[in-house]
Amino acid sequence: MNWFNKQTGRKYLYLLWSPFNGIWKVGITTKFDTRLANIRKTTGEVILPIFKAKIVNAKKVEQRILRHFKPWRVNWKGSGKTEWLRLPFFVTPFLLIEFIWMRYKWLILLAIAGIFVYSNGLIDLE
Repeated sequence: MNWFNKQTGRKYLYLLWSPFNGIWKVGITTKFDTRLANIRKTTGEVILPIFKAKIVNAKKVEQRILRHFKPWRVNWKGSGKTEWLRLPFFVTPFLLIEFIWMRYKWLILLAIAGIFVYSNGLIDLE
């Protein structure tokens, strides 16, 4: 067994959007395509995938995100009906930033460090 490639406990964390209703769904699954098809079928709506990442502790991350956005949770129809969010336009970027940060935090931190080093003249590129 190669413990470097251990996949145990990894699930997809995903973000879906229903553009005609303006609501978002945060969820987890082991089979993303099957789950997306099931949600589309049970809601009867156009559902667009916005983000998916296979991560460890997906359940904890999903619960944390849903807790952060608790004031905007709504029950909607279909499969996973309790994990939908109806966000005001000014809150939506915070949800998207949460997913972008989770996926690209090391790249973002490296870019910030590089900008800091360059702007303080610690590296001369000329």
